[in-house]
This record gives sequence, C-alpha cells and structure tokens, in this order.
Amino acid sequence: MPSNEDFTFNLTVGGVKLPEYEKDGSCYVESCLFTPYSYNMTVEEQVGDEKEVQSWPVTPYQLKIMANPSSPRCYYRVFVDGHHVKSCSIRPGETRVITGFRDGNLLKEFLFSLPRFPKDEQDRIDSEKCPKVGTVEVLCFNARLKNTKMTIRTRRLRYLQANKKDSAAVTQGKYGMITTKAGRTIREKSSRKRTDFWQILDLRKGLAVKYVTKDTIKEMGFDVRQVPFINHTEQIGSYWRSNQHSTQTRNQQHLSESKPGTSDLKNEHSEVIDLQDIKVETEPVVVQSSTEIIVID
Repeated sequence: MPSNEDFTFNLTVGGVKLPEYEKDGSCYVESCLFTPYSYNMTVEEQVGDEKEVQSWPVTPYQLKIMANPSSPRCYYRVFVDGHHVKSCSIRPGETRVITGFRDGNLLKEFLFSLPRFPKDEQDRIDSEKCPKVGTVEVLCFNARLKNTKMTIRTRRLRYLQANKKDSAAVTQGKYGMITTKAGRTIREKSSRKRTDFWQILDLRKGLAVKYVTKDTIKEMGFDVRQVPFINHTEQIGSYWRSNQHSTQTRNQQHLSESKPGTSDLKNEHSEVIDLQDIKVETEPVVVQSSTEIIVID
C-alpha cells in the first residue's frame, strides 16, 4: 500500500482493502461497479433541450489513513479527482476512515461511478483538476493548533463530478474511465459542533492512489485479483455496529480534554483547519482496541 515515514493509506469497499497494483512508481486499484455493496442509481438531467435519464451501477468506497506511531500529530488534506474534499488532524498511531463528502450537516457516500453526461459545451470541471480525475490524493502537513470554539455546520457540498468530456480529455478517448460522485446520505449530524482552528505550516509528504477499470489493469500486464467480500461480510457488519456504539464514549473523552468553560458542548466534537479563512469540518467516531485507535468519519 502507499506509505511513507508519516502515514499509509488505502481505499476500501465495505471495509475491505482493495488489491493494489504498482507500476512506474504509481499505485492503482480496480474501481469495480459490481460488488456486494454496489447498487443502481437513476438520475434525470437536463441536457440542452432534452431530459436525459441515466441508470448505472455505483459502488460506495472509503479512504483509510493510518498515521505512523513515530510521526507527530499532523494535519491531512484529502483530494478526490482534484477536489479538496476533507481535512483533519490525526494523532500518532491513529487510523482515520473517511467515508464520504460533507454537505452541511449531512455525510454522503463516495461513489465509484461512470462519468455523467455534460449539460452543454461549457459544462467542464476546472482545467487544473482534469488531470487528477481518477486519483485520490492525501497530503500531510505540519500544523499548529490555534484555538477551539463552537461553530455552526453550514458548509455546502460544491463537488462537481467529472463528465464524459472531462474523462476523454484525460484518456484522449483511448479507454474508459471511472469517476467519483456523491451518493446517498450516510447519516445526519448536529448543526452545532466544537471546532479546532489550525495554522498550516508546511507540507511534509503526500501519497496518491489511481482507481481504474479492470480492463486498464489487465492492459498494464497484471492478473486482476479478487476481493474477498463474502468472507468479510459478517465481520464488516459487526465492525460498523461497534463503531456506532462507541460514539458517546469518545465524545465524552474529547469533552474531558476541553478547556474550562466548554462543559456545555454536550456530545459534539468537530475539527476545523483554518488557513487563510479555509475551514474544514470533522466529527469523528472512535473505536479503541488493544492494538489501534480507529476514527470513523
């Protein structure tokens, strides 16, 4: 899996790590649209003067970041298809599982999906993001905690999925691509939260994973490995149930670490990284075992 002295990370589906393929210094995974966790999505879009109805399979996926025990507490930024979608601080030895996009007080799935139809000739993602379509990137920064205060969760999702024209610009029309789109609501969060503000100092390290089709992996000369979903199904269900059960315990731990005067924060904790008025929110759920701490977001 992609790793450096600060952290490792991988992509998962249903909590199961996707097999990775290394070639020419890059890491690839298969973005399969037919798994036990996939489902069909139907969307109506206005394209020019006509209404297009699309129905296609999609697959929810997650991102797992594991901070090395010897690394300092760092601030991480996550980019999906060139879009900045998440920021958070991670303590040494902690594992962070990022499950989706933030949209106000809603959390929505990351989905592997076919590109959408362009609405018109001007419907394109930003040119600097286009080369990053099909890539999940994590950057690690040195940062300093400035202060903590109560805020209201109001940031709306502004993610724009890449369309067929964007994908063709990346591939020159030589092969098909999978992109990422926002899916169903995973859960709804309280609008009030405790917020940490951070000052970003400098970049430490970065890692990236490219998600591609099975045919692309085969064309690179690899035998495609199967993902053992069936053997993990019950384990995954138990894992996620235990995560939800541990929410209150971890929130109480955060409150006990708060400064005097924050006892009215109830069971809410969030982090916001502040750099030139950039705010990014998190509300972790933490599961602690004898071997590791896993934060689910």
